[in-house]
Amino acid sequence: MIKQCKKAISTVLSILILPAFIGNLQGSSVQAENEAFNTTILYGDANLDGGITPNDALCITNYLLGKNFATPAQFTAMDYNRDKVVDQYDAQKIMIDALYGYSYNYTNSFYTVPDNSARTYYKHICNTGTSSTYSSYQISAATNPISNSLSVADESLLISNDRTIDLPDNENTCCVKVIAKDYTNATIEYRASGFIMKNGVIATAAHALSNYSNGFMKSAKVYFCNEDCTSLLAEVSAESIHIPQGYITDTTPVNYDYGLIYYDPEDVIYYDDYYSITNDKVKIGFMSNEFAYTGTNVTISGFTWDQNHSYRRYYSTGPIQSMDNLPDEKNYRFHLWAYGNGGQSGGMTYYKPTSDYKSTLGILTGGVGIDSYGMKLNTTLLRFYLQNTNL
Repeated sequence: MIKQCKKAISTVLSILILPAFIGNLQGSSVQAENEAFNTTILYGDANLDGGITPNDALCITNYLLGKNFATPAQFTAMDYNRDKVVDQYDAQKIMIDALYGYSYNYTNSFYTVPDNSARTYYKHICNTGTSSTYSSYQISAATNPISNSLSVADESLLISNDRTIDLPDNENTCCVKVIAKDYTNATIEYRASGFIMKNGVIATAAHALSNYSNGFMKSAKVYFCNEDCTSLLAEVSAESIHIPQGYITDTTPVNYDYGLIYYDPEDVIYYDDYYSITNDKVKIGFMSNEFAYTGTNVTISGFTWDQNHSYRRYYSTGPIQSMDNLPDEKNYRFHLWAYGNGGQSGGMTYYKPTSDYKSTLGILTGGVGIDSYGMKLNTTLLRFYLQNTNL
């Protein structure tokens, strides 16, 4: 039945996506008019053309790749299942409902749009120079409106493999262990965590890659494990590490505590011929600020250095919390009551809109006991991870 459903979705896409693509492209002036004069919007109508089609699912997919910016009405409309999180599950549900019948729900209350800003980054080539040797580059904010930047070729992103539809939740298979070495003493190892954005790119915390006052780590190595961490599937050494400039120079570095490990996919050492790093990349979601008021349970995952857990992957679940106690940071960070451990920094925080679908929302950056914090995934971060030409 699942295979038949996937086949049917693929068929509908091939039939409907091109007409929808041609018919739904609108200028930004039309979007502005829709938002100015229509205060009630339709959940699922990502391009605000008044209907729900497979093209709206494509809009969501492109937005979650950091390709486009969204207006408040569009970001709200993309939350098709109305859980205050925009993720690939919304796109999947649109595709299924396009086959078996629409579910019309309306709202006249808009969510807060996630951050979309330009930022400067520092890049350090591992094992070269000193801890303060780096280059800098800037990644611009997304400037393409959702309705004007689609391409038919992006259809493949929705149905690229069987994992896209009815993906079983294998808990933490996307999470990896990171070990970095300090420049001042190469015998000192720092244990952290990360997760797979795509083959070659690992998301982690900035403080896992930089000693802040002493500069970058000398090197970093990534370890890929199986579901229950009983065997090592692959490992690779970092070619370069990247952090936001603001983590070093800003007065509130916690708003910039995210980093990137780049490795050459050709350098990966595989211990399991059947393992695919590409298949373990995370499903991405954007939490709205309003999500913090739902009290929904989210899970933090990472490789704690606590020997009680034998350096294995550990995870804890707790409710998301309001960030009103840190109002200047609420657009960038999240707060939750899940038990964090040292070594989990850089690990993923995920949420399940259903029992068998996992959506990664953020990067764990710290906390004490059940009081944990992290960086939200948003357009700014996704452009750094997925639209970065400086790797």
